[in-house]
Amino acid sequence: EAHYTLRTCRNEVVDAMWAEFSDAARRIAAQHGLGITFEILEDFPASENDADAARMIRQAAETNGLAYTELEAPRRFGEDFGEITKRYKGAMFGLGAGIDGPELHNPDYDFPDAIIPTGIAMFVNLIQQALA
Repeated sequence: EAHYTLRTCRNEVVDAMWAEFSDAARRIAAQHGLGITFEILEDFPASENDADAARMIRQAAETNGLAYTELEAPRRFGEDFGEITKRYKGAMFGLGAGIDGPELHNPDYDFPDAIIPTGIAMFVNLIQQALA
């Protein structure tokens, strides 16, 4: 029994990885006279940002006088959001909470309540843009 997690920043890439991986596993199993089955226990679709939605986020940040930084590499969080962007256009953004504290899923993480008004202002502007 073997367990693997395949994640990428693009859904078609993980699909290609899975196809190549399972084809290779079937070939190896056949060479050794082994049976093989696959079971997907958890599917983690990539959170793929839509260009228009990302533009709206940038505009909301500018309107609110906030710094906007586009990450060079994808973050590992967001598999729940990947389910949404698989079906609907969207984009994910994060609110900066500093660099000295523990990461989000660390047991010592304490959400900084001071950033709540910033989040509200972002969503208010995004809603206004969507309704315009």
